[in-house]
Amino acid sequence: MTKQALCRQTLLARRRDTEPEREEHRSQRRVESTPQNEGQYQELSRDYDSTKQLYATLLKRFEDAQLAETMESKLQGEQFRIIDPAMVARPVSRLKIVLAGLVLSIGLAVVSVLLISELLLLVVWEIVSERPRTYEVWGNEHAIPELPR
Repeated sequence: MTKQALCRQTLLARRRDTEPEREEHRSQRRVESTPQNEGQYQELSRDYDSTKQLYATLLKRFEDAQLAETMESKLQGEQFRIIDPAMVARPVSRLKIVLAGLVLSIGLAVVSVLLISELLLLVVWEIVSERPRTYEVWGNEHAIPELPR
């Protein structure tokens, strides 16, 4: 064997011997970095959720804006015009309010006097009439005594 072949075999043997050690060292580093990776995963997960929520909000706003724009473009052709101008109501003077109250109170007084006079006429007519008035209590009929004249 040549010197070069011998060197190659030696290097390959060393690599074979150090390969399991390297693999063990890598595995040990992975195990040690697991809590750190877990923290990074949770942080990335939170960032992802907040970004996803922000995206959904912005997408909703965008769709609303597009809908509003569509509605606005459809309403472009519609024009409104005023047919009658606005009218301002004039305030009612206090004199008119007082006069209206006075007229209503006088009318109420006249109606009251007429009703009372009618009732008095009915009562006097009943008193003056000759027919006796009666009332019934438990099947017995009693006459109403007449007032002296």
